[in-house]
Amino acid sequence: MKRNTILFLSFCASLVSAAPPPELAAARAHYDTAVTAATNPLRERYVQELQQLKSRAMAQKNLELAVAVDAELSEFANTPKASALNTAKDLTRFLEGTLWSWGTSASKAGSKLQFLKDGTCVINDDPPSRWTAEDGNTVSLSIGAKLNFSSDYNRYEGKVTSGEARAGKRLNAPK
Repeated sequence: MKRNTILFLSFCASLVSAAPPPELAAARAHYDTAVTAATNPLRERYVQELQQLKSRAMAQKNLELAVAVDAELSEFANTPKASALNTAKDLTRFLEGTLWSWGTSASKAGSKLQFLKDGTCVINDDPPSRWTAEDGNTVSLSIGAKLNFSSDYNRYEGKVTSGEARAGKRLNAPK
């Protein structure tokens, strides 16, 4: 009985990891198109509002506000639009060359993670390890970590093999 259960679970796992049926892929594409169509006007309106706010700040000689708004505009311009990263290939291209904070514990304060184009990543001065995008939101590192990226691709959360939680934010814009 135990052997049959294991075989059945293995079979189910192989079905899940296979490419989705064309009908499911088409439904996902329709959804992604609808999300993009719905969110693009919101993005454009937000950028216009930020540009107006920056103009007012400059006219009022409020340099602090103008610099803060400019930073927000730059970060927003480098943030993928909703549903822009649907596949592992999309996420791979996005992450190549990016630098992230690594960890939240006091012992890891100031640690950095960099994703390189050759499929390796470097954490501080440690030896390089491999990284692989599993889908449009998840990356596995060969050191035994799995990272799940936020919908705006500015943050991630995950765990390493030891069970230690990791969280970080993007420190530079994607190349």
